[in-house]
Amino acid sequence: YYLTDVPTPEHGPTEVVPRSHLFGQVVPENFEEDPRRKLAVPCVGKAGTVVCFNNQVWHRGAPNQSDTVRY
Repeated sequence: YYLTDVPTPEHGPTEVVPRSHLFGQVVPENFEEDPRRKLAVPCVGKAGTVVCFNNQVWHRGAPNQSDTVRY
């Protein structure tokens, strides 16, 4: 549930890697360098947007590179 607008990837949205629950592995510690990082999909949206996913899918809060605070 987004409390603030997250309109672009630069605003640090939740990212998910589709079908990663089928990898049979945990997220590697060096995820930024992992080639599967390119499969991550940013979930952008306005305040009030709800992002639903299975907790076994690789997910994270992407780095917020904007000047806006993301709660």
